[in-house]
Amino acid sequence: MTMQLDHSAQAFVVHCDECPECFDTEHIDFYAALESAKSEGWRAYIGPDREWAHSCPSCAADFGKERR
Repeated sequence: MTMQLDHSAQAFVVHCDECPECFDTEHIDFYAALESAKSEGWRAYIGPDREWAHSCPSCAADFGKERR
């Protein structure tokens, strides 16, 4: 799982599946947290294993370069 609830902080944290980067959303609501991450340049996608994955802005940019 790459987006999990941090019970001690009472907020969702998004973890990049490509590097160690993470983003503290400061939201307890899943959809608000997801929108917050997207607004900061994070990308959610379905990976080759057919599971949801997340990329930080840097890895998302690198992924875009690979697809060209």
